[in-house]
Amino acid sequence: MYFVVELMILMGYLMDNKSGMILSFLLYISIFLKKKYTYLEKLLIALIFSLPTFNVGFMGESQHHVFSWTVIFIAFLLLYLIYNYFKKKVKISLYKVLISLIMLGIIFINCFFEVNVSYAIFKWCQICIMLLPLLMVYDQRNYLMERITHDNGHFVSFINTSILATAMGLFLQYILYERLSIIVGHWTFYHNRTVVDFIFNGYSVLSLFLSLGVIINVKRFYKKSNLRELINIIICTAAIVINSSRTGMAVAITISIMIVLMEGLKTKKNLIITILVIPILIITLFFASDLQIQNREIQGMFDDNGRMQTYNYGIRVLTTNYKSFLFGSGIATENYTETIPHNFILETLVGTGIVVTSIIIMLVIALLKYINKYEDKYIIYGIFLGSMFITNFPGNMFATVYIILSILIRAKEERKGDIE
Repeated sequence: MYFVVELMILMGYLMDNKSGMILSFLLYISIFLKKKYTYLEKLLIALIFSLPTFNVGFMGESQHHVFSWTVIFIAFLLLYLIYNYFKKKVKISLYKVLISLIMLGIIFINCFFEVNVSYAIFKWCQICIMLLPLLMVYDQRNYLMERITHDNGHFVSFINTSILATAMGLFLQYILYERLSIIVGHWTFYHNRTVVDFIFNGYSVLSLFLSLGVIINVKRFYKKSNLRELINIIICTAAIVINSSRTGMAVAITISIMIVLMEGLKTKKNLIITILVIPILIITLFFASDLQIQNREIQGMFDDNGRMQTYNYGIRVLTTNYKSFLFGSGIATENYTETIPHNFILETLVGTGIVVTSIIIMLVIALLKYINKYEDKYIIYGIFLGSMFITNFPGNMFATVYIILSILIRAKEERKGDIE
């Protein structure tokens, strides 16, 4: 049922913004009227189903994505967290708050020394939107965990549904263009290829989003061994090929191999699955990669991607200016004569300097160490691997939501283990 509704919403935004907004509103109202979910669960479920439209204003293209349903729900989540801080008098980790404020303060002060102050402040707000919920959820994970009554598979199923609906919507957009020459949604046209952006307004981000569907279903196939998971893998892989961005394919292949290596030898059943089925899945992914190479008219997956040029530029900025190395060159794109590095760590280093980047890396390591025992940790691995090839990582709201979910579900699993 949710799959059909989500697909209708995406088609609504693709064809007519008002119908997409109305259908979205009805879906979210129905979610919040469900009695079997707690308020926190309703909020998280609504966030999951809003993610395919995170780059679109809730009224459609007439509004900036800062007014998207995803940002609105994240604001509600922040208010909910702040309310519980004061109402329940939950202990706050002052050192984490202090470190975060110092980091955000340095970035904010630097905004006023940049070429485009208003755009820099907007980017700073994006960083805040991503960072603050993560810190507050991480700090309150045990308290919030008590407000989650369903198991982790429940939320992963919703994530899977949201991704599959996006893949099917992308198919329809592609068919309309190829068969009827009707252009709807976002497209990026190059001299040698056509890239399908759907409603993401960013083809690399869309490919990363779709690759998470491959990761989820490869992992679930080990657990359930159903034909459904195989079909889902094919659907998401085909969507990545149509999308034509290599980021998602690289993530899908790499993390799938990681799952095989880490899960394939745990039990006799997993070993049989690995021997009989998983090699076929890996071959399918590599065959899909070959199709992408043909579509792009290149010799290999890493040919002519422009990434090395952006990396070299970033390194050159850091090594030729000590101020940029220490405090960064700013987070507004107008500060750079060339394209900013398409790499989460290098872009952060170039934009904010070694001081802020060190703090961010420490926070990321702390999160990954905690999330590492979470059963579906591969989703987070995929997000961070993809961020090595995608710029503007703080603007990808689905990363924020999935990390929040993984923190809470990991806490629930941890608590369940203590009880047992």
